[in-house]
Amino acid sequence: MPKLSCFALSLLTVTVMSTALPVWARDPFRTAKARSIPAETATAFDTLFRDGNFQGSLPQIERAIKANDSEPLAHTMGALVAFFRQDLNGMRQSGRLVKQRAQALLSKDKLRGHTYLAIADLIESAYLFKTEGISSVPRVLPLIQNVLDEMKNAQRIDPTDPELNLLKGLMDILISSVSTAVIPSTDVEASLTNLRQFSAPDYLKWGGIAVAYRDAKKTTLAMEAVDKALASAPNNPVLSYFKGQIFWVKGDIPEARRYYLLTLSKAAQLPDQFIKDVLAECIRMTGKASECQVSSP
Repeated sequence: MPKLSCFALSLLTVTVMSTALPVWARDPFRTAKARSIPAETATAFDTLFRDGNFQGSLPQIERAIKANDSEPLAHTMGALVAFFRQDLNGMRQSGRLVKQRAQALLSKDKLRGHTYLAIADLIESAYLFKTEGISSVPRVLPLIQNVLDEMKNAQRIDPTDPELNLLKGLMDILISSVSTAVIPSTDVEASLTNLRQFSAPDYLKWGGIAVAYRDAKKTTLAMEAVDKALASAPNNPVLSYFKGQIFWVKGDIPEARRYYLLTLSKAAQLPDQFIKDVLAECIRMTGKASECQVSSP
C-alpha cells in the first residue's frame, strides 16, 4: 500500500489534470489531457510493450476486448499479436475492428479517431503485402496515402499529442524500412524529433529511435537510445535483443552475444518465430550453435 504522502500527491496530480480519468481508466500515453482508456487495455499494453511479455499479454488482450470492445487500442494489440502468430486473417479481422471502432470514436475524440483510422489502413496494407506480395502494390498505395492523410488530420487537432506522435513515429520508421519504390517515403528525421519531444511512453519512444539509428548504422546514437529505453523497461527482452544487434553492428561480438543470450533466456514469453529468428542470428553472428545455448538456471 502506498504511503499517505504519495497517495495525496497522486490525488493532487489527478485533480489538476486537464482531463481527469475515472478510477477504472488509465492512460498509458498522457499525463495531461488524459483519455479514459480502460484499465484492462492499459494493463495489456504494459505487459506487451513495457514487459515484452507476448505470451502473458494474450489473455489480457482478450479480457480487454471483452471488457470494452469499443477501444481501438485493444483491437490494435489484437492485430499485432495475430501478426506475430502468423495469423494473417486474424490480423486483418482485428484491423477491420480497429477501423470500425475508430470511425465510432470520431464523434467523441477526433484526435484518436483519425489516429486509429490510419492504423487500421496500415494493418490492411500489411495484410495485402504479406499475402499478395508485389502484386498488391496498386491496392496498397492508396491505403498508405490514406494512412498519411489520417495522420495529418490528427496532427491538425494536436501536433504534440503523445499517442499520435508515438504511433506516427513508429509508423514512419516502419515505412522507411520498405523500398520507396513500393510506398511513399516519409520524413524520418522529423518523426524522430517528434518522438523525442512529444511521444510516450519512454520504452517505446526510445526503442523506436534505437531501431532507426541501428538501421542507419549510427551505433553511438542507437546505443544511447536503447539504454534510455532499457532504463524505463529493464526486463524487456526485445530491447535486450535490439541492444545485442547494435553491439553486432559495432563489431563487439562478445557483448552482442551476451544480450542475445539474455533475450533467449526469456523465450517462454516471446513468439516462437521471433525466438527462432533471434537464435538464427546468434548462430550466424558467432558461427557456432553451442555459443547460443542458454544455460539452465
